[in-house]
Order: sequence, then C-alpha cells, then structure tokens
Amino acid sequence: MADEEQVPPPGEDGLDGAGEDIAYEPNEAGDSPELVNRLIPEDIRERYEVHSYRAAALILKEAHPAEFEELMQALRAFTLTEMHPIADPIRT
Repeated sequence: MADEEQVPPPGEDGLDGAGEDIAYEPNEAGDSPELVNRLIPEDIRERYEVHSYRAAALILKEAHPAEFEELMQALRAFTLTEMHPIADPIRT
C-alpha cells in the first residue's frame, strides 16, 4: 500500500549501529522451544509468541518467582481495546 510507512531492513535504517543487539527474529542466543514450553504456562504461550534468550525465563522464574508470577498475571490481564498499528520503537 502506498500509504504504509516502509521500514528499511536492519543495517539500512540510518541508525548508525543503534539497536545492533536487537534480534528481529529468534537467533543462536535463543533458548530452545522445549525450555520455553517447560517454563511458560500454556495459556500464555497460546496467547503470545514467546521467546527467551540467554536463559532469561529460567533465571526470572527460579531467582524471582514472585516477579515471574506477577508478569504472567499481567500478561493474562493485558488486552488491546482498539486495533491500531503498533510502531516499531527501535525505528520510530
């Protein structure tokens, strides 16, 4: 569509290296889907696309279980009331 903002691919966005540590898709630093499935409740995985990097989910769940559960409850309660395009915060 002509009215849609075109987002340049990483490296061609003029950000001079800003955001180079941001992954736009799972990569070698990502934890296995099996680990994510074991740590993240099924209802959360059904509602969201969940990825964990460098054992983040494991560390959060084991070292800070109350905060982990608070995060799961927040994800369960979260809803969008209107559909609006969500801008990429890295590229806006």
